[in-house]
Amino acid sequence: MSTRKSNIEAWCEDIEIDGMPICLYSLVHISLGCIMLDLTRKKLLLRNPAAEETLEKVGIPVRFKELREEMVVSIMPQFVGGVNRVSDTIARNGYHIGYTVHWVDNNIVFILLNDVTEREQEQRKFVEIHGIMHLLLESAPYAVLLIDADGRVEFANEAATRMGLSEQMRFTQREPIIIDDSVKTPLLRLFQDTLKKGVASPRFRAEYVSRDDDAPRLVFLTILPITTTDGQRIMLMMEDVTEQMELEFQKDLLSSVLEASPTQFAITDRHGQIQYLNPAFKRDPFMFVDDPDEDDLSLSVGDDPKAESWRAARNAIQAEQPWNGRLTQEKTDGSSSTKEVYIYPVKVVGPHSTKEMVNFAVSSTDVTERVRLENIAEAVNLGDNLGTIALGLRHEIGNPLNILKMNLSLIEDHFDQLARDKLLSYIGRSLGAVERIEVLLRELKNFNIHEKPFCESVVLEQFCRHFEKMAFRSTGLRGIRFQTIVHPEAEQAYFDPRAMQHVMLNLLNNALDALEDRPDPTVTLVALHHNQGVTLRITDNGCGMSKETRRQVFDPFFTTKAAASGLGLTISKKLLASMNCLLTVDSVKGGGTIVEIHCPVAKTG
Repeated sequence: MSTRKSNIEAWCEDIEIDGMPICLYSLVHISLGCIMLDLTRKKLLLRNPAAEETLEKVGIPVRFKELREEMVVSIMPQFVGGVNRVSDTIARNGYHIGYTVHWVDNNIVFILLNDVTEREQEQRKFVEIHGIMHLLLESAPYAVLLIDADGRVEFANEAATRMGLSEQMRFTQREPIIIDDSVKTPLLRLFQDTLKKGVASPRFRAEYVSRDDDAPRLVFLTILPITTTDGQRIMLMMEDVTEQMELEFQKDLLSSVLEASPTQFAITDRHGQIQYLNPAFKRDPFMFVDDPDEDDLSLSVGDDPKAESWRAARNAIQAEQPWNGRLTQEKTDGSSSTKEVYIYPVKVVGPHSTKEMVNFAVSSTDVTERVRLENIAEAVNLGDNLGTIALGLRHEIGNPLNILKMNLSLIEDHFDQLARDKLLSYIGRSLGAVERIEVLLRELKNFNIHEKPFCESVVLEQFCRHFEKMAFRSTGLRGIRFQTIVHPEAEQAYFDPRAMQHVMLNLLNNALDALEDRPDPTVTLVALHHNQGVTLRITDNGCGMSKETRRQVFDPFFTTKAAASGLGLTISKKLLASMNCLLTVDSVKGGGTIVEIHCPVAKTG
């Protein structure tokens, strides 16, 4: 016990406050709060009135248990690490109490407390003001530099850094800034003149060459003098307008191109009111402009119930969706003209981070002659296809007919001598040949069953889930995993659901055949939305196709299967084309196949 007392007294004689030694008696009676704890015996050895008053402010009782938990327990790991003195702060009830814990010996800790509320408030206020000013400068859209009288940069905000200006820079008399493209004046001289006059310079236009690259930047400058307790400084505000001027140039260039272009261009607001027509559109207003001579022009796409393409264009505008297609108009002389039309809704991000419609951009090109040539080419191609189909039919129907004829002849010639099992074998082969002919005729019937499909706006979630149930009848029995993913933005598409179902079942059957004997066979249906419409993607991890096979998949009667007509993909592509849809196939030998159906998103009126 006496040893501990002597250690405490010896330690207290060495305590210094503000650099002056102080004895234990004096320490207890100063304004600082003083507490001594014996951690081994769990006793409070010492406390002075200042400590009680200070602890009362933050609601901590002057007892060993509370003092140890509040001030010793949380910093004990630092003492274990070899530190003899640890400081911390308690913030409670609007007060900030700073305390320092001294380790006396293996058992005793000595705690000094002080009310630092006012100091903390002042410091926090200073930090807040400094932070606000720093935030304002950093968020400024133009470069801000704080420069001393010798040209050294003391502060550069983020916009200045993007321009190649930084706190490592120093402006000298050898670094000119080109003003008015004729007079070269160093920035440092401009700084010194501003400090001498003591007034801010007017905002002026200049050209500045960054150190990061040699490309000159067009800027607007403002130079402000600042006087502080430790000297004079310059605040330089530099607004880079290079991109702005470049945009102005591009705008003038684009305007010149549009004015001279033979393609018709129009820009309207979201309600269809014309804001711009190029000369080509004014010369041939087609059916978009009610009256090109009026001041108040509006976008008009007609209301002919028989003109499906016109209805689709009108519906796309009403739904604020992109659209492209061909529109035909009868002229006063009895002839007609066809235009390839693109309608693009222009959307920008609004204040609520959502895209808002602001304009329609419309382009129109006369393709009357092109359509005439395409019709001629299509007629020629149809003739070639008919020849191919005729040859294919002769081959595809001829084979089963020969088999049927041969089997019936054998039965007729040897009916009395044939055993029952042999007779049944010949009959089975004959029925197989008849069935092959039936399949071929059914495919040919389907070739024209959807010649004029009825398109409508289809909810993709419902369509895909219904198809998933149908697919499960085939995939489940074969042990093939089928999964469907419909992205939320892929809401609706425009097609004939019956025809699309027929196409997708055909594609599914192809995928199932490709998955025969493959490990972990999987088919995935994904519905995606993109700028031009919606894509239905069917993916399998089957055997895939070679490049040669991929080139022939749409040829009539081409097939790699023993019992198939070779018309499936040909019919599917024809059906999809009639619905303004596009079919693409991508495959790698041994790496699976991806088939995509690209559909429009226009809705019916």
